[in-house]
Amino acid sequence: MPTQTIKLPWQARLLRNGLGGLSYVAPQLAGRMVLKLFLQPRRAAANKSSKFLQSAQRLQVEHKALRLQAYRWGVGPRKALLVHGWEHDARRWHALAPRLVALGYEVTAIDGPAHGASEGTTTSIPDFSAALAATVQQLGPFDLLIAHSFGAACSAWMLGMLGVPQPQRVVLMGAPTSGEYMTGAFADGFGLSQRLKRLFNQALQHEFGQPASYYAMKSMPTEHLPPALIVHDRDDLRVDFRYGQELQQHWPNSELLATSKLGHSGILHSTEVLDKIVTFVGGADHPR
Repeated sequence: MPTQTIKLPWQARLLRNGLGGLSYVAPQLAGRMVLKLFLQPRRAAANKSSKFLQSAQRLQVEHKALRLQAYRWGVGPRKALLVHGWEHDARRWHALAPRLVALGYEVTAIDGPAHGASEGTTTSIPDFSAALAATVQQLGPFDLLIAHSFGAACSAWMLGMLGVPQPQRVVLMGAPTSGEYMTGAFADGFGLSQRLKRLFNQALQHEFGQPASYYAMKSMPTEHLPPALIVHDRDDLRVDFRYGQELQQHWPNSELLATSKLGHSGILHSTEVLDKIVTFVGGADHPR
């Protein structure tokens, strides 16, 4: 859901133009089709030779009628859950997971709905958040939760709104703070006309019973949230740095690690960031 200008391939431009014409003939259908595009992530190319995933114990989470793939490394008295971002999967944690295992954590990473090796073709903030709640219920509770990007937004929503057992500490990386930002970034990146934007938002509200603005971190109750480390890069072109600042201001007992020149995904592999995370979570208490 980038904020920079995107040069769309000709197929996407043709689809967009076709939806523009359809919006005058069958406006509700056009809106639903745009919504489906928004909710349908492109899966990262499968990598069956991933040594990182091959080294894991494989588990499954039942979510609605879907089976979600989970991976586990290590044994220890503390349990950590890692949550990837939009169009990513559990492979994104290959640099961090071994460091957590070395700290004595049992580390679980999940492929969200319609991502990685999990079932499903579409997902959303409420759906992804519910899938994480199912993961906590079936494989947790967890002492530590670390999440990136869209997964960080959904993790925050789960912790604030879904009544799950709270971890002792949280790390949120490159997190957007509102559903409205996500829909706007998609609409602008895809070059939707004002008419299609309006139909898209109408379809979304009809589907979920709430506008995109409902899913805003600033509207969550915060009194029960655990201490958090907010990581955001000043040069993030996908989720602007100000969203990290807003999240830190809204989340009590949190600190902001502001990096530079790492971008949206570089923070996942930065030695500076990994060292800070190890310091932050290494002092967490042992399980209750």
